[in-house]
Amino acid sequence: MFRGSSRGGAGKTNGTPDEGNESDRSDKDDMLLVSGETPEEKNLWTAFEKMAASEHCEGRALRTEWLLHVVMKQELRWGEAERFLLDN
Repeated sequence: MFRGSSRGGAGKTNGTPDEGNESDRSDKDDMLLVSGETPEEKNLWTAFEKMAASEHCEGRALRTEWLLHVVMKQELRWGEAERFLLDN
């Protein structure tokens, strides 16, 4: 699980969001859950989103490929992460 902000800054995600994406994002920090899409993993998403909301964060579940993408590229840009978001 990662807790940070898509807005960049110390202790936050590396870099800044892509142009035009910041206005679409809330002012909440992101709490990320790297997850697969099996039924067992999907069952955790609702509890995770509630936990994130209790911490005043936006809970987002991302496919495991997102983590591999970030590590291989050695750069984190929120606009690129959007394509890895999982839907309930």
